[in-house]
Amino acid sequence: LAHPPLAPVLIPRILKPLTSKKDNADDFIVVSCHTVKGDTVSCAVRVFHWISGETLNSHAAAVHWTHFVHVGDAIGRLQDTLHGYDHPALHRQHLWDLRQFSLAASDLVGFVPDPRLQQLIQTVYRTYQSDIPTEAFQFSLKEPWLPWSVIMGDANDANLIVDPATCHIAGIIDFSDTMTTWRVNELAIALAYGAVTPFPNVPSAVVLASLFLGYLGLDDAAGAPGGSGCSPEQHKHEHGHEHKHEHGHEH
Repeated sequence: LAHPPLAPVLIPRILKPLTSKKDNADDFIVVSCHTVKGDTVSCAVRVFHWISGETLNSHAAAVHWTHFVHVGDAIGRLQDTLHGYDHPALHRQHLWDLRQFSLAASDLVGFVPDPRLQQLIQTVYRTYQSDIPTEAFQFSLKEPWLPWSVIMGDANDANLIVDPATCHIAGIIDFSDTMTTWRVNELAIALAYGAVTPFPNVPSAVVLASLFLGYLGLDDAAGAPGGSGCSPEQHKHEHGHEHKHEHGHEH
């Protein structure tokens, strides 16, 4: 899916330490750190450029559905950028990788205290095992049954930086869960967080539909990423008018 160039969405860039004189020098420094037990250990420290703005979840009461279309678009554009890229270090065993769901389901389900939730997890696990063909687990950057890609892996409302004046997404942070896995997992993780994070003015189903709409690159049809600003008062003033206008337009 090709996403048109809209407002730039920033990602952190690593700052080279001043001690690094060569282009191929390490991008971190090693410092001594003290643990809570009083031990001294060596820690690798890396510094990133600052991305101005505030997290999306800090404006939960102000956002409306077009903001989530913009988020979905940003995630889609990030996927476009990462498409075709790969690195051996990104092929790793990682419990946050939905492709490796079996590792978490088989080893950790016993720690869930509620038997009903245990049963639900086991039911999902059995479906996962039966519905996904074996060839989907064989790595390929081509177009297999489930295409693979490098993904950011944690597109949640605490890692999405927005412009506090407009609530439009300005950056994406925290790439510590980056991995090579099924490409659809990027969207799946964003949708999962959208379903469980409360946004007072946007029902969960609308959050999910808006994220998906933006991810597909259909933001022009919805009039997004335009919309109201980032104050709850402005949202309340505009919400009824915008909903009526967009609802009629879509029909």
